[in-house]
Amino acid sequence: MTALEIGHWLLIGAGAVVLAVLIVRWLGSGKSIWRPAPMREMHMPFEMLLAPVIVYFLISALLYPLVASAFEPAAGQPATAPAAPENKIAAVTVNNLAIAVVAVVAYAIGRRFCSAPNRPFILGDRQYGRDVTETLLTVLVAFALCYGLLDLTTWIVRLIEPEHVFPEHGVIEAMNAPTAPTWLPVLLWLGTVVATPIAEETFFRGLLQTYLAKALPSRKLAVVLAGAAFGAAHLGQPQVVPAMIVFGMIVGTLYERRGGLLAPILAHALFNAKSMLWETLGAHAW
Repeated sequence: MTALEIGHWLLIGAGAVVLAVLIVRWLGSGKSIWRPAPMREMHMPFEMLLAPVIVYFLISALLYPLVASAFEPAAGQPATAPAAPENKIAAVTVNNLAIAVVAVVAYAIGRRFCSAPNRPFILGDRQYGRDVTETLLTVLVAFALCYGLLDLTTWIVRLIEPEHVFPEHGVIEAMNAPTAPTWLPVLLWLGTVVATPIAEETFFRGLLQTYLAKALPSRKLAVVLAGAAFGAAHLGQPQVVPAMIVFGMIVGTLYERRGGLLAPILAHALFNAKSMLWETLGAHAW
């Protein structure tokens, strides 16, 4: 077992311990982790909820032909082949650019419709120490539950279809492409660890979950539905969807507890950073 594999299992073990302590505490004292902050105000029309999604697809459709034309296909490989490494690189480059724009758009909408003077859209109640503490504990629990669920999902699929080939994440495919330019790893790290957590948490938790919490009779149901939507956004890798639904519900609960997006963004960034670091160092843990 390599040092990376040991580190991977140590993180999962630490998360399992934290989860066990939380369960024992709940059973012993009745204190649930569901202690939400006061409901956030929202006066957002439904069409504003769709704006970041529309922006993402518009930018992707407009930029992909331009970016793809900048990469030369490998010798003997048709330029239009979906599996061509150059097209994978172009796709993740465009995705990162679109995600960065979505982060700005979603933040602008949230700041306009979901922010109050005493509770900014991102910072919440400004109790940064608790934000950091709960973020670290949440990430450890997410490691245990999400990686465990991923292993269970892949085991079940292989039990049914032993020869099944699981699709790899586009970022990983681009990173490992033999024709990847030298600047690509920097772009992928920034996109995966910075832009994606900000954009996805701002949209799925800050906008969608808050909208659902106001529209539905239960904030817990809003967490579940926003988590399901988050998982559905990862259908490009079907094997990770159950784990991503759980991850969405975990950070959704964190958002409700903290009343702001700082903790969910940090948790999402740390979760992604672990996957990127292990992949960069040569361990395919995700």
